[in-house]
Amino acid sequence: MIQFARQHAMSATVARQENDFAAREFAGINSRPFEMRAGTQRIHRLALTYAETEAGDLFVIVGSSGHLEIAANQASAAGLLGCSAGAPVELDLY
Repeated sequence: MIQFARQHAMSATVARQENDFAAREFAGINSRPFEMRAGTQRIHRLALTYAETEAGDLFVIVGSSGHLEIAANQASAAGLLGCSAGAPVELDLY
């Protein structure tokens, strides 16, 4: 298991939080089991698009900035995570 822990800046105006996990640094995330933790949630799903998830689902997606982002389909990821700006985000690759 490889562990990473970094702080993220939360954007309350959109239903996702960007962090500093550059997707290019974690190329294996699309083929290896992983767990991203933020707030009270553990996220194991990587989605290529919002359309492949159900309303209210939390998932990880590669955002337009090229970073791994925690997102929620048609919901506030911040609200579902129960965290605020500066909360730690942890990523484990197995």
